Amino acid sequence: MTAVVGILNKRAVAIAADSAVTMHNGKIINKANKIFTLSKYYPVGIMIHNVDSLMGTPWESIIKVYRQQLKNTSFDTLEEYQKDFIEFLRKENFFCSEKHQATQLNIFFVGINGFIIHEANKNIKQDDPDKEIKFQTELKRQAQNYIDVFSKFTEILPDFAGYTYDDFDKFIEPKVQEVFDYSFNIEGHIIDDETKKLLKQAYFSELIVKEFSTASYTGLVFTGFGGKEIFPSLISLHVYFGFDNKLRYFVNTDRGAIITHDSPSAVCTFAQSDVMFTILTGVAPDLKETYNLNFKNFINNYDDLLLRNYPSVDKGDLKFLLERIDKEKITETFTNLMDDVIQKKYVSPLFQAVGGLSKEDLSEMAESLIYLTYLQRRITNAEESVGGPVDVAILSKGDGFIWIKRKHYFKPELNSHFFRNYFV
Repeated sequence: MTAVVGILNKRAVAIAADSAVTMHNGKIINKANKIFTLSKYYPVGIMIHNVDSLMGTPWESIIKVYRQQLKNTSFDTLEEYQKDFIEFLRKENFFCSEKHQATQLNIFFVGINGFIIHEANKNIKQDDPDKEIKFQTELKRQAQNYIDVFSKFTEILPDFAGYTYDDFDKFIEPKVQEVFDYSFNIEGHIIDDETKKLLKQAYFSELIVKEFSTASYTGLVFTGFGGKEIFPSLISLHVYFGFDNKLRYFVNTDRGAIITHDSPSAVCTFAQSDVMFTILTGVAPDLKETYNLNFKNFINNYDDLLLRNYPSVDKGDLKFLLERIDKEKITETFTNLMDDVIQKKYVSPLFQAVGGLSKEDLSEMAESLIYLTYLQRRITNAEESVGGPVDVAILSKGDGFIWIKRKHYFKPELNSHFFRNYFV
């Protein structure tokens, strides 16, 4: 797992990340690199969180290959760096063969099949003599339900504008039978062509939309300055996998930041951000949720409380009045009042202070937020999924990308050639 943060003001952006990564066997190691220079010459960096590879290829390798081919090329804006990096992934065929892309896609399909099969089997008894007939009928219905749910989502992933079901079907047809064999035939289910088409339409319906995805993703966080940008910005992406020269990704606009005169500071947290959120807002996210839930339950139970404590009041009149109270509106008002207090007493003053921090203070704040997340995991019963050395860097317009703290897997004093050849 991961804890990553970016803190921005007009002077600079400070970025920090822990070193913990969870292996496939559940073991946690504390040696991962999550911060990289995107350019050797200009103040642009990138952080990664969640999955550390793209379809089996380590992101660290991909980023460093991109950096080598970028050389001293610069772009006017950070957004142009981000778009060029995505185009680079397509150009390199996502660093895997078309066969491997199809395999990755099939894993995604199998996951969807598992959900649909589970829903189809929910109300079918195993000793039912007609269970196969009922399963086939329910399978079609659940596949159609899946299609209906995702068809309601209207925001299409960037690479899939204009991508049709026929385009998709043409790409997957040579390999998709393997998915059906794995999910159905191996269990003794023989599905007909109508069901196969419904399932393929279900795959497609989820594949192209932004709002929701069952697939695991990598968070890519681009930050720094474009050539014509005097203030820093931060762009957050979710990247899933690529196929047919298209990449399943989207820009996570809710977690990005652009520093301007009107918006002079920002704190962007990623992955395991509960502790950081607590420090920034003055209340733990789970505690805030508990407050809201308890208040909602209290309001919903208030009717019974009144009826029990005022026996002399006409029950019919009291119920008539209580039924006309908009409890959802009351709960919403309470939540909004809580949010206003948090904003005025905690968030706004803190962000105002961040706007005036020096580069040194920005880096200390970034490191502290990561360290406190690690400490909370260490002193409680929570899994120690944040840990290891904290890497910290500062990016500024004048000084470029400056490492404040950085772990090496080698001894720098024994490898002077690495630093001598860095800009070659």
